[in-house]
Amino acid sequence: MTPSGRPHSVCYLLAYREPDYIRTRTIVSALQTVPGLRTLRVINRSRGWWRYCELLWGLMMIRMRQDPETYILGFRGHEMFWPVRWLTWGRVLIFDAMMSPYGAIRDEGKLGKWGYLLAGVVKLLERGILKHADQIWTDTRRHRCWMMETFAIPGERIVVVPVGAVEGLSIREQPMKEAPFNVLFYGTFLPLHGVETIFKAAWLLRDQQVRFTIIGGRPDLAQWIRQEVKRCEGCVDYRERVPFADLINCYIPGSDLCLGGPFGDTPQAARVVTGKTQQCLALGKPVVLAHPDPEDGFRDRYNCLVVPPANPDALAAAIAWARDHPAELLAISRRGLSLYEHHFSINVVRRMIETHV
Repeated sequence: MTPSGRPHSVCYLLAYREPDYIRTRTIVSALQTVPGLRTLRVINRSRGWWRYCELLWGLMMIRMRQDPETYILGFRGHEMFWPVRWLTWGRVLIFDAMMSPYGAIRDEGKLGKWGYLLAGVVKLLERGILKHADQIWTDTRRHRCWMMETFAIPGERIVVVPVGAVEGLSIREQPMKEAPFNVLFYGTFLPLHGVETIFKAAWLLRDQQVRFTIIGGRPDLAQWIRQEVKRCEGCVDYRERVPFADLINCYIPGSDLCLGGPFGDTPQAARVVTGKTQQCLALGKPVVLAHPDPEDGFRDRYNCLVVPPANPDALAAAIAWARDHPAELLAISRRGLSLYEHHFSINVVRRMIETHV
């Protein structure tokens, strides 16, 4: 409670092209369960440039009419930080940085050659944003350490808030069944995901009763994807896009094994626990990882399967082992669900928020 006796108010702000992004869903869900906390929201409906106007107008109305004590600018809000900082002056502004534009440009080649030329400027801009936020959120311990070192931010100002997942869905354990063994990957095919490693592993298993469902990609990769799917000789079912509801209600529950990765050998790949990893664990599915952080509790062949990054032979071997050991895989999936509940769940997110908001 505030000194006036009314509940502490926090306003979640967002202007992102995916307003229903899982990061937003989990944080808003967690905020709504914190005792004594009144949650307000300004979340864009438009996916185009108008979303920025929606945010600013909504923020001005909230500030004039309700004046909450704390604001959270959700991921991704880098381009809107300074107008939001000005409009929230005198109040606490929490910035959910989650991941770094500078890191994506420098380490992931996001903007190609232009990115390398602009990286120094982007670093200065990002450092200014982080230094003027009252508190910073990111998604993993490794991202926190990297931000401290890269931007000279004191560790006490950076809070690790897991991405989480959609919860409350029925968890279906797959009964033992005849071949094929179904493997699922979905994503945006960023360099950190290492999708070329997945296609190479699929090619290695093309005649071994393993079926891959691969979902996602970008238009600029369309020709390459077609070539890779063809090369895998029928063992890959590729979908450019499926609705998120179908993903969590059909595709993940219907899989025998999920590829969480990330399998790329990039600096950012070594710092993340992918959202797909957390979602699949939350639905009781066994997951293959690369770059696991032992402090998060990941243990190979105990609650997940672990392979080296950028190693299709090791990934293919892990998938074949999973296919041939259904009883062990079922035990791994159960322990993976327990790992999710203790390290990544909305309850964990709520406890972090309750401590720091």
